[in-house]
Amino acid sequence: MPFMRATPIVASLLLLSACVSNPPKPTISEYVKTEGGGFAIDRTDNGSQVSYGMTYSLLRRVGENPSASVEFENPQKDSNSLVVEKEIIPGEDRLVIASPPLPCIENNRTYIVTLKLFANGGLVAEHKDQVQFSVPGNMQSQLNLTWCK
Repeated sequence: MPFMRATPIVASLLLLSACVSNPPKPTISEYVKTEGGGFAIDRTDNGSQVSYGMTYSLLRRVGENPSASVEFENPQKDSNSLVVEKEIIPGEDRLVIASPPLPCIENNRTYIVTLKLFANGGLVAEHKDQVQFSVPGNMQSQLNLTWCK
């Protein structure tokens, strides 16, 4: 019986992940190719939270002591971007980076994600993507998200 109750939930989550965002168009720059990205919704007992998730391929070596900084546009008006820093391990050819939970989200809006690559103590490259958050209106109330005003 527990399996039968879980099946509609799993099916709903799969459908939801398909509806939440359109993947970014594959952006390619000198050092990076965007492999995928979008939004993830984590449902908890206290509501739901939204986070960005991005996957990048590194196309060439960045330099000595490489690191990445990803700036996720903050949907909350007049707020700073959400920034995630990551050390790049030598030989690593893929970066998978998630944002912290967003304070709120606005439906049918495109957000900017900027990846900055650093090496040798300076900025080497900047790579931008656009990621859209969009859910059908009839699903908004079911998600129990904090919507931006």
